[in-house]
Amino acid sequence: MARTKYTLADIAKLAEVSKSTVSFVLNGHAQKHRIPESTVEKVLEITQRLNYRPSSTARALRTKQSQSYGLIIPDIANRGFALIAKELEKLCRNAGVQLLMASTNDDVDNEKEIANQLIARDVDKLIVASGMKNADFYNQLNLTTPVVAFDRSLENSDFPTVTTDTRSTTESLLLECLEGVEECFYIGGQPELSSSQLRLSGYHTAMARLHIDAPDSHIFELDYEVESGYKMMKQVLEVNPTPQALFVASHSLMQGVLKCIFEHQLSNVRLCCFDDDPIYDCLAFPIHSIEQDCQAIASSIFSLLTTETPVKNQHHKLAAILHHR
Repeated sequence: MARTKYTLADIAKLAEVSKSTVSFVLNGHAQKHRIPESTVEKVLEITQRLNYRPSSTARALRTKQSQSYGLIIPDIANRGFALIAKELEKLCRNAGVQLLMASTNDDVDNEKEIANQLIARDVDKLIVASGMKNADFYNQLNLTTPVVAFDRSLENSDFPTVTTDTRSTTESLLLECLEGVEECFYIGGQPELSSSQLRLSGYHTAMARLHIDAPDSHIFELDYEVESGYKMMKQVLEVNPTPQALFVASHSLMQGVLKCIFEHQLSNVRLCCFDDDPIYDCLAFPIHSIEQDCQAIASSIFSLLTTETPVKNQHHKLAAILHHR
């Protein structure tokens, strides 16, 4: 037997009050509208007995807001994106907003499809770490649904962006950790992304200030998969079987690098990583790292989401945390 789905009108009829009275009670405005306590108790008893749940669709039609935000990230398994999503979900939930999340697997076609699906679900705002080269697609969406970008900035965007101060943080870590080193290899991913370009730029600046040569033969870039880290580390060993130092542009790449290092029983390799993981505190050899402040990133994103009129194309660049081990 199908369950009966009760409406606001059903509750009002059973309680012998108007629909607006039921609405005031359920939305916590009974005292403001001087509704008697006996009526409040009666309405609440009926809704509980019938297991009544207000229709989010009806509410959205009435208020022209769905009380939901869409979050698009490249990789749900990536620790950094997962932590930011966790913090955002907490902030949204506390504000009575539902966060709908989807992962693109860093595929631009997937990303466009997901964005359109979220818009079709009438999300009020859209949060995205995009793999696109420019902002044309999201500028169009931003005309009707406010967009906030994070982690990766897009060229010519008409919407705000939140990122870590990647270039200067990378430079600072390398300047502090590579004293006495004569060479340092770079292992990175997806050179078309702004975040990747800034990491490489920070590396080049640090190498110049340390008077360390950084020829093309010392720079390797594929994608951010673990397997790519392993593959690029093998390529490093073809150039130099005993490298002095490495800068690895993400934790996922570092996992592949470490696998290769262990297989070849390498020692005395100075390791630096953009990204941090608690496991780095437990290893027998140090990995100096950059930890993005995921809580601050989420707070900054949420602040922009809840601002009435965010400044066009404003860029919030946040500090990171350096770990020397």
